[in-house]
Amino acid sequence: MQFLVDENVAHSTVQFLRLLGHDVLDVKEEHWFGLPDDKLVRIARREQRIILTLDKDFGNILVFPPKQAVGVLLIDLRNPHPTAVNSLLKSFLKGKNDAFFRHKLFLLNEWQVRIRE
Repeated sequence: MQFLVDENVAHSTVQFLRLLGHDVLDVKEEHWFGLPDDKLVRIARREQRIILTLDKDFGNILVFPPKQAVGVLLIDLRNPHPTAVNSLLKSFLKGKNDAFFRHKLFLLNEWQVRIRE
C-alpha cells in the first residue's frame, strides 16, 4: 500500500511499514514540518496515498470528509508508543489493499475499528 505518514508518527513506524513492503512517503523525511492538514490531504490525493496519522483533527469529517481523501488511517491509542502502533498496524493491515481504504476514515484504537465514509 501507499502511505503518506504524518509528522506525529514515529520514524520506527515508517521503517516498520517499509519492512512490510509498503511504499511510504514520510512528512519528516520530506521536511514538511508544520504543513497544514489540508495541504497534506491534497498531497495524499495527488500521490494516491493513504494518510497515516495520530492527529485527531483528521477525525473531523466535517472538515476532512473521507470522500475528499484517498483514505485516512487515524491511530488513537492511549499510549501511542511505536511498538503499540506497529503491532496494531501489523494486525489491521494484514490482507488489505489500497482499494479497501478508498474514501474512508478508519479510527483505530485498542478495542475497536470505526469506519466513516
